[in-house]
Amino acid sequence: MRGATERRKLAWLMRFISTPEKVRTEKDPIAAALAAKFPGVRMPNLGITEIDAADLISYIQSETSRLVEGTQDTPAAHANHRHAH
Repeated sequence: MRGATERRKLAWLMRFISTPEKVRTEKDPIAAALAAKFPGVRMPNLGITEIDAADLISYIQSETSRLVEGTQDTPAAHANHRHAH
């Protein structure tokens, strides 16, 4: 997903994340090109709301920026990091 927000318009990303099957059904040329490039890999409909899609896009943008700026986390930075599950 790195750089996806630079390669695609935000409106398209919102639609594809929220309703991927609808975008494919409409014969969207970008979705068709992705399907041809990555056969067998399809974005599933995860029931993501537009608000959640916007949050996801914002996260992708911030992570892309972080990686481009060279502030990648090192393994040592994650040594004491714990995820709450």
